[in-house]
Amino acid sequence: MYNWGDSILTIRYLLYGYGITNKAIRKFFDTNHIDYLIYVDKKEDKAPPNALFHHFDCVVKCPGIHFDTPFLKKCEELHILVISDLELLYNFYPKNDYVLVTGSNGKTTTSYLIYEMLKKNSFFKDGLGGNIGKALFSLCDRNRHSRGIVIEASSFMLHHTYTFKPKVYVLTNLVSHHLDYHHDTESYFYDKTKLIANLQASDYLIYNLDDENITTLITKYHKPICFNYSLNNQKATCSIRNQMIYYLDKPFLKLDALQQTTPTILYDMMAAILVAKIYHIPTEDILTTLKMFCGLPFRFQVIFNNQKLVIINDSKATSPKATYYALKNINTEFQDYYKTVILGGRMVDENYEEINAELNLIDEVYLFGESRFDLQKRILHRKIFYYQYLEEVIEYLKLREKHIILFSPSCVSYDQFTSYIKRGEKFNHLINQKINY
Repeated sequence: MYNWGDSILTIRYLLYGYGITNKAIRKFFDTNHIDYLIYVDKKEDKAPPNALFHHFDCVVKCPGIHFDTPFLKKCEELHILVISDLELLYNFYPKNDYVLVTGSNGKTTTSYLIYEMLKKNSFFKDGLGGNIGKALFSLCDRNRHSRGIVIEASSFMLHHTYTFKPKVYVLTNLVSHHLDYHHDTESYFYDKTKLIANLQASDYLIYNLDDENITTLITKYHKPICFNYSLNNQKATCSIRNQMIYYLDKPFLKLDALQQTTPTILYDMMAAILVAKIYHIPTEDILTTLKMFCGLPFRFQVIFNNQKLVIINDSKATSPKATYYALKNINTEFQDYYKTVILGGRMVDENYEEINAELNLIDEVYLFGESRFDLQKRILHRKIFYYQYLEEVIEYLKLREKHIILFSPSCVSYDQFTSYIKRGEKFNHLINQKINY
């Protein structure tokens, strides 16, 4: 790996892409008088100009850019270092306390809950970044004196991260995902777990004991201090039993005190409890955070409920696994309701075997978007409707008595929307119009 040494301020940087992450780095570089170039791919350019590669030593890549662009292939050919903003941040500020949260699902909610607990400690004030919160280099303002940061890290970010070492590493779950970037499951899992090798004996690894992929993969690494959590394994550091959350074999919180008790939320809460305990957050502050939490927007969010009609917006579900959890929740909690599920968008994952088992308990399925016909081939259901646009789905959707509607696309949004947030907002707008018509 590249030896930064004292040259970190004099390295010739190129910012590849100009999204939120690199805009924050540019501001940081300008403030600290660090030289840099900016390069953005142009559709008309089949390859970047060769002369460009003589003017920089290190590339800082925006996370959303594909791993195998002509520019990155040329960097690999010339042995030019390509890093993430996370890697760059660590090399500028290696002494910060970093709590890194990653996984296939649940990392945003887990990161949010951890931060809501840790911010009680001034050390973590204004310290939430990555996929949630601010761009990482926006947290480097000179007026910010605290040194703790909670980071939600995607696989795109971790792919070009090498030496980063968090104090606490939280691994929520692992399922095959983003294969349009990583090409195979093994590569994706590697990016999610490789930084465990950087942890020292005094660092912490927190993981989901119920996830077989995690429990198998972490055996390859030396063990830091390990805490785990489970819905039913009472050997876990944090677990569920007798309708309560237990911590270190002692009752911690009754489930009926919570506003949400779905399995996915309970996993997120247990992970957050374990991190908060590491940093000695008072129990009362932890309990207050958990009791007040009613979910994040577009993550299995109940947007309407009058007992006769329940509508859930789960636009953040961009993979079959995320939709599987949503389906399992409604099949458990709303057994005597008529159930409608809306799926669609652009498929990047073809693993729908697991989702089909839960779909058998659903009364009707609506498909929309670019991949609606591919989805139809993979969805095993007796009653399927499909339309090109979400507007058509809502228009033809029939509302019934004692009816639950789940919007959980299981696909990314980029065929028709710029993000799952825009997709979720559109669904809210359309369904509210229909209800109030």
